[in-house]
Amino acid sequence: MAQHVARLVRVLARPRQHGLLHAGAQGTGRCTAITLAAGICQTRLFRLPCGSEEAILGCLREVSWHAGILGQPVALLVPKGVDHTTLHRLLALATSGSFPDLYTEADLENIEGHLPRDSLIAKQNIKKEILLQRFCHQVRSHLHMFILIGDDQAHDQLPSTLFLRLLQLAIASTDRYEPWDQDSLVAVAQHHLKGVQSPPLDDDPLRFPDIQASVSSVAKAMALIHLSAASDQGHLCPELPLVTPKTFLDFLDTFVLQQQWMTLHIKNRAQRIQNALRNLKMLIEKHSAHTTLVFNLEEQLKGSHKSLGRLNHQLDQIKILYKRQLTECRQQENLIENLTKQRDALKAQYEAFLEQVSSSYHLPCTDPLSEGDNLS
Repeated sequence: MAQHVARLVRVLARPRQHGLLHAGAQGTGRCTAITLAAGICQTRLFRLPCGSEEAILGCLREVSWHAGILGQPVALLVPKGVDHTTLHRLLALATSGSFPDLYTEADLENIEGHLPRDSLIAKQNIKKEILLQRFCHQVRSHLHMFILIGDDQAHDQLPSTLFLRLLQLAIASTDRYEPWDQDSLVAVAQHHLKGVQSPPLDDDPLRFPDIQASVSSVAKAMALIHLSAASDQGHLCPELPLVTPKTFLDFLDTFVLQQQWMTLHIKNRAQRIQNALRNLKMLIEKHSAHTTLVFNLEEQLKGSHKSLGRLNHQLDQIKILYKRQLTECRQQENLIENLTKQRDALKAQYEAFLEQVSSSYHLPCTDPLSEGDNLS
């Protein structure tokens, strides 16, 4: 592929150079090579449509405008399958800068008005034919056509004279493109994958899969996948360019994007797991602290239970002592009550005795106990 691109770059670097790109099968990378070469040379790339004649003429007018008026190098990609009339018109455009019925009178006046001139006097003196000749010369100098043909066109469909004129036009670059073999696919895949940036290696304990360590095996697997798809496509629909070098490059880009997305996804999940483990560690530490606190509280509760039991025992002893003292007090009260009754009985007997004595001796009745109490 690099050699093909280099040849196309040489064609674009020189004026009035064209290319004839021949291939025996679809998907050989011709369009990709032209796109790369045009990007390297900073050339505007146009693709000739395969639709109506008006669309084809409109594209050719736009190409001629950029080449003749703007003076910019342009590349025109002519796809496979264009009719013979279009090929003859392209040959005339490449050799003469124009062909009949390409421009209307309005187009010619527009071209004449936009062509640069040296001065106002020169603008008035230069004839219209000279301006158009200058325009056609600019078109021939800045236009580069790349015509894609296949084996069927070269052998059967194209007339020999037309094919000979195409060969003469593209004498500077007539190249044949073959499908990429397995070694080429592996080399392209390895070069593409080696340019992928690996995840940064830091002190993070998490390690992500590094694609650089398995570039060879991955490149070989991708090459085999591409060849298998190309084989299936050749059996199912050989006319459609479904498996091409561009699709292989897109496959590589998709693989790289998917690998980067998976790496980022794994990294995010690992970060979430780390955060969860960190939170779990904090919860375990808090649980340990709470467990220690509960253990201390249980020990305090056990001590309080022991103190409560001891105090309850003391309270029971005090209650027993209280009951004993209460019983003794009641006994003392009963004793005092009995003594009081005995005293009252003795007093009554004494009073009765005094009354008897006083009545016998006619003495005043006095209460010696009362007097004794008063004296005391």
